[in-house]
Amino acid sequence: MSRCKRVGRLFIGAVLCAFALGCERDTTTHKIDKERAEQLALQELPGAYIVGETLERDLERLVFRVYLQNDSEARRVTIDVETGRLVEVKDATEKLIEAKASGEDVPEPISLTHRDAAEYAVLQAVPGTVRKWKAVRDSGRLVFKFSITQEGMQEKRVTVDARSQVILDTLTVALDNR
Repeated sequence: MSRCKRVGRLFIGAVLCAFALGCERDTTTHKIDKERAEQLALQELPGAYIVGETLERDLERLVFRVYLQNDSEARRVTIDVETGRLVEVKDATEKLIEAKASGEDVPEPISLTHRDAAEYAVLQAVPGTVRKWKAVRDSGRLVFKFSITQEGMQEKRVTVDARSQVILDTLTVALDNR
């Protein structure tokens, strides 16, 4: 075998080995943000829109739980923050049916731009970290409910009009009473 062929085979072998190792390493060290978690979650339910989200600890790992619904179904999608891996997809259609019965369902897609603007308004009024948010109907209007964790072991629950970003209500809750 010529030297050229041996070098070529070694090169191809090295590339394949590096590719295999790179792929394996690549899937375990991706820390993701809220926007990427939302994109991944939306792939789990055709025609869905996001109606809520939490960032919490689950079995010693930090996860995003993204709540989705479309006209007839709902899902809770759990994504590991450190790896970007899908941890769980849970059917939440029964909760959607309950929300429709009580008039709290969100029958139209949520504008994440409105959500982001409402979140900004809340954090200007109540500094802290958004632990969770959800969209609901309250007396016929769409509102966002944010839970803001603050230093000093307290949480503020803030209700904001989804269209105008006007803060409607603020409630202080001790963290052990969540």
